[in-house]
Amino acid sequence: MEETNALEKIADQHRAEILGLAASVIRGAVRGCTDELDLERFAFDEAWACMHLDGAFVSLYAGDVLRSCRGSLESGVPLNKCLVRAAESACEDYRFAPLDLAELDGLTICVSLLYDRVVVENEPMQRAEAVIVGQHGIILASGTRSGLLLPVVGRRYGWSAEEFLDATCKKADLARGAWRYDDVVMETFKAVELEGRFAEVP
Repeated sequence: MEETNALEKIADQHRAEILGLAASVIRGAVRGCTDELDLERFAFDEAWACMHLDGAFVSLYAGDVLRSCRGSLESGVPLNKCLVRAAESACEDYRFAPLDLAELDGLTICVSLLYDRVVVENEPMQRAEAVIVGQHGIILASGTRSGLLLPVVGRRYGWSAEEFLDATCKKADLARGAWRYDDVVMETFKAVELEGRFAEVP
């Protein structure tokens, strides 16, 4: 609980810096000048430097339409490094056309800081009972296939736990209902989520 509260406190105190850091990395990557980024201007206290995550994701929206969503699952990585890597990967979401500098200010940027990642030990048929839609994100994996959906996705679509799990199956290229299979590993996680208009981020 203390770890969660600490992360939420840091996110609240450093909201502008967290969004600004992610936006600056994206702007630099789109311009092709990442070597010129002045990331040192985002000053954080010692708590920021010491806080470790289970991963971070950066999502971009054009209105209500997803424009990009990428990140990484890296347990034990300092928050600032994890965030930079997530922002860099958000510029390489190959499901969509490359980002254009002219469109950035019209986008909404969302940062998800992942924590409390756990393997669900419930019997497969009872796995839905471990999911609180809106609070939990889901990871499903079987063999070389895996898929992840962030907590915000369940809220955005108003899904039930079963619908959220089925959607994660689709993301993992698994059959609908595969979350009930013994050979599918299921994990849940939580996320502190921050959002802002790209044009308004420093």
